[in-house]
Amino acid sequence: VLLGKKSLITAAKRTLGDLEPDQRREVGGHLNEARATIEGLVASRRTELEAATRAVRLEVERMDL
Repeated sequence: VLLGKKSLITAAKRTLGDLEPDQRREVGGHLNEARATIEGLVASRRTELEAATRAVRLEVERMDL
């Protein structure tokens, strides 16, 4: 929902053509920055979840022995 084809950021990017060039540059930069921030947060959380999953699997394997 945050980064897909139907996201608010994508919808906002579609309206950039209606803006003046200076506004387009500024708003486009903010949208790109927001997208990069969201992507970074998602990647960070994914890494945390993968690490937690590995830890649980290792604990389960240890208990099975």
